Amino acid sequence: MPEQSKLFLWNNQNLFSNNYLEHRLPSTALWIEQKEKAQATFDAIKKSYETIKALKPGPGQEAELEDKFIRPVLTALGYEYSVQPVTKRGFKKKRPDYALFKDAKAIKAASVDKENLQKFFSQVLTILESKYWGRRLNDTDKGDVLDSRDPTAQIVKYLDDVHFHTNGKINWAILTNGKHWRLFYYRAASRSGNFFEVDLEEIIANGNIEEFLYFYLFFSRDAFITDPTTGKTWLDQHLKGTEEYAVRVSTKLKDLIFDKVFEGLAEGFVHFRRYELSIQNETDESRKNIFKGCLTLLYRLLFLLYAESRNLLPVEEPAYYKASLLNLKKDIYHDMSALGIEKMSKKSYSYWSRLESLFDIVAKGDSALNVPIYNGGLFNGGLFETSRDNFLSTHKMSDPFLAEAIELLTVDHEGEYRPDTIPFIDYSSLDVRHLGDIYEGLLEFHVQIAEEDIVAVRKEGKSLWLKVAEVKEKTKISGKKKKGEVYIENSRHERKATGSYYTPHYIVEYIVKNTVGPVLEEKLKTAGELLLELDEAYRTLHKQRSTISIQGYRARIRELEDSIFNTLFDIKVLDPAMGSGHFLVHTVDFISDRIISFLADYPENPVIRKISQLKNEILQEITQQGVRIDERKLTEVNLIKRMVMKRCIYGVDLNDMAVELAKLSLWLDSFTLGAPLSFLDHHLKCGNSLIGIFEISDVIIPGSESYGKVQRALSFMLQVSDLTDATVSEAQKSYDLFKNAQQEITPIRRRFDVSTAKHFLDLGGNIGYLENLAYTLKFDKEPFPENMERCKKALHIAEEKKFFHWRLEFPEVFYTEKGEKENPGFDCVIGNPPYDVLSELEQERVVEPEKEFYKKNRLYSPAVGGKINYYRLFSILSLHLLRKHGEHGFIVPMALLADKQAKALRKFMLKKYYLQRIEAFPQKDDPTNRVFPEAKLSTCIYILIKETPSSFSIRIHPGKDIMKTSTSLSITPSQIEEFDKENLSIPSYPNMTVEDFHLALKLKRVSKGITLKHFAPSQQGEVNLTEHAEFLIDENKGQIILRGAHINRYEFQEEPKQGEPLYLYVKRFLDAHGKDTKAYDYRYIRIGYQRGSAIDNWRRIIATTIEKDNFCSDTINYIVTPKEYNLFAILALLNSSLW
Repeated sequence: MPEQSKLFLWNNQNLFSNNYLEHRLPSTALWIEQKEKAQATFDAIKKSYETIKALKPGPGQEAELEDKFIRPVLTALGYEYSVQPVTKRGFKKKRPDYALFKDAKAIKAASVDKENLQKFFSQVLTILESKYWGRRLNDTDKGDVLDSRDPTAQIVKYLDDVHFHTNGKINWAILTNGKHWRLFYYRAASRSGNFFEVDLEEIIANGNIEEFLYFYLFFSRDAFITDPTTGKTWLDQHLKGTEEYAVRVSTKLKDLIFDKVFEGLAEGFVHFRRYELSIQNETDESRKNIFKGCLTLLYRLLFLLYAESRNLLPVEEPAYYKASLLNLKKDIYHDMSALGIEKMSKKSYSYWSRLESLFDIVAKGDSALNVPIYNGGLFNGGLFETSRDNFLSTHKMSDPFLAEAIELLTVDHEGEYRPDTIPFIDYSSLDVRHLGDIYEGLLEFHVQIAEEDIVAVRKEGKSLWLKVAEVKEKTKISGKKKKGEVYIENSRHERKATGSYYTPHYIVEYIVKNTVGPVLEEKLKTAGELLLELDEAYRTLHKQRSTISIQGYRARIRELEDSIFNTLFDIKVLDPAMGSGHFLVHTVDFISDRIISFLADYPENPVIRKISQLKNEILQEITQQGVRIDERKLTEVNLIKRMVMKRCIYGVDLNDMAVELAKLSLWLDSFTLGAPLSFLDHHLKCGNSLIGIFEISDVIIPGSESYGKVQRALSFMLQVSDLTDATVSEAQKSYDLFKNAQQEITPIRRRFDVSTAKHFLDLGGNIGYLENLAYTLKFDKEPFPENMERCKKALHIAEEKKFFHWRLEFPEVFYTEKGEKENPGFDCVIGNPPYDVLSELEQERVVEPEKEFYKKNRLYSPAVGGKINYYRLFSILSLHLLRKHGEHGFIVPMALLADKQAKALRKFMLKKYYLQRIEAFPQKDDPTNRVFPEAKLSTCIYILIKETPSSFSIRIHPGKDIMKTSTSLSITPSQIEEFDKENLSIPSYPNMTVEDFHLALKLKRVSKGITLKHFAPSQQGEVNLTEHAEFLIDENKGQIILRGAHINRYEFQEEPKQGEPLYLYVKRFLDAHGKDTKAYDYRYIRIGYQRGSAIDNWRRIIATTIEKDNFCSDTINYIVTPKEYNLFAILALLNSSLW
């Protein structure tokens, strides 16, 4: 069967799914129902086309084109229209060529008050911008005598404006040059880069009504009208079909990656090592290398699958097609259909040879195949040779292993496809953010070799690998491995990751919009003022007559041009736990779209001139390489995104392969045809964000030789950021400069490593001496062997724990070439930090030295106390790294708002900074309506500005969605203190109104601060499920431990619906505790209430009696022997309607 055919009549730039467009849409009821109706519209449009067919009005003739073709087409499509409606935003008037209406009634209603833009555009279906026939719909065109601006930038600007004026009602816009019609969507990942385009002239020439439906079902009036029954438009249906495909395929791929693909790749490499390299036993180190080799291979395959599916590589040209992954996967599909895996030789490496050659072609370029040099470090043998290349350059995979992996990654056996096609997965339809959802979970896993037969079973909702001997009879088994076979698991022996904390895209959008957005608007305001000043300087220059004054104004103009460019691209956004780079990818799109929209206001600006120069450099470079590309695909939009990616984003992650995945995501999102993949090592780094030296002056003295090295490194790093990497030589220069910077920094880094290692090792009393020894590495001249050993141990633990010294790694964020910045730090710090508790039980490693580091470091003092949770540490770190007036946004557990252990952090935020807004999501019990479906956790978003505290807003949402209609409160820090001076709890009760909060404050005043605790103090259950793990067992060999799920209102739940039972070795537990401790409260009748009752539950307090001789876990709080009042009276009070 042939692969899916390419339909050249439409150009879908990731706005919709190609699979949906080509395979699913033609089988829908909508397609069938509209076919007959569309015929009359097609005939009318074809008739109008005949009138301008020979003319095709060019530059300056837009009016003729609009009169003879555009307006008749709009009429045929069912629209009424208003010509050049005004939108006002900023200091200039904006005029899209047309506002399109449903009918005459709507246009009449809008015309009543044209100056009231909200009323006018509330009647509009969409807007349209028209250009002369055949005008490029991307990029500035000096030949356009009426308007030389980039049409895409214009329409995106207009769409931004009307979306603003209608409070989000209008989300679509149309751009056309008569021949091509392009559809833009406000909520697209990239408003300027994602669109759907149709070649109307080709459709008319072909005369095929089914082809015309690709125009009619997307651009006609009816496509924008909401169906009264479904509440959806046709365009909504197209988006839904696209999202359904992407979700289904990404979910399936995720399952396949864990169930088959990754283990199959690892098995292939192990087989090669056993039978070709004669390596029979694998070590911890070799298994790590196999794991990284498999991931690197997957990343390369993913890059090629995305690039080829989006025609970023010349798959339509015969020379490249022969070497392509597209051709290889076709051959594999046919071979597997004809032969099956069993008939493939494990001694043959033919597929691997082809794949290896393809990697080399993409890395180094090949003019014969029309492929420029792309590498950037992803592929071996290119610009930047890296250590991870060594494994793939010395290993191979035989045909059956590689064939099965590629077949699983590329063939969709469950989708809807035309019967004459191979059902290949449409990777062009998978947004880059799906990479994180699919692959981020893999990063914490390890390759293992079964030492005996093992099976996969479900336990407490997780899939675990267990030895066969450990599994009870009749246990359901979901997988098995024989001794010597390869499998993967994480440190908790889980077979598959849940992806619990992969951030939903709408959360990412919200955080980026509300942190990066305000900072960027300030930059744009400054740039706008500079552009006005530049315009005035141009006019004044033309009036000058003397050489000196002309030279002076030219110098001033150059200075202003540099300032404008640097202002627009001088925003520094950090994700300190970046994972797959989801936040950073969206940040690049967000900043790029806003800059593109902003520049649409300024037809003559130095940024576009520089971008045009950059484009010419790329074209010259590829000409020198002997390669040809379609210039239309090398757009200003692509190049602006590339600049933003190189200069504006920063990320750190503890996992080195997460860093590589983030690079892959960014490369795919910002791919620039013809230019090498940007060098990103200077801004995306592997390290432990939390552990290191935070102030250089703590270790080295300003003005010293070491300090000078930092300054030299800074100079190199600034040059790296300035380079565009448009050419191979520039990309190589970026690498060389970065290497030079590392050479300067590395000795200082070693010194900082030793200074940090003193918290983890006993290094003796002379740390300064060891720091100098690490700086010089003159071990051969060291007279005392114990010093050499201590130094080596310090450097070893630094490498093991990946110490990260922020001011060394990103010096340009904190310093200029003249010294420390007046306002050092990042403009924005965003993300979704880890939520893990730092305990040996949870981390399954020794953590005491790390805990001591945090406790002794003054920086982290507001984050420690009780059980240390990583999210609190990352919040404090982010505030430290943020510049004054910078913006910070995280999504974290809702415990931040009221948990006792988070009190110090709350106090720090409330007292020192402007906690601007909180969005709270208390729902945790409904997996379909909580933020993280696979994690039973209430969460909240906070947005904070590094400024003086002020009143802030908090909204409490009933489910996972951020809803404008949700209850909103405006609260001051002083009111929080009055409300709960002891704990500083931030009110977050569902449906709580301002009146409720003010009533609570009034009651607080009236009661003079006396609370129930005064009469009936409560405490956590005596059995801490973490700290007392040694006394627990999950088999019925001891006494059952009561949990919160056992507690109902006035009654005891014998068989809780949630959680698995745990049992206590009573004697051992009691022997380990004194009789005067709460361990012995089992002797009394108590009131127990759920410590963790759902925040959105119908009751927050759910209590009952607990008979004596029972033991409570720490998920129960209890009251024993209240003062003055009867125990049962307290129970009645707790369960009363007061709460």
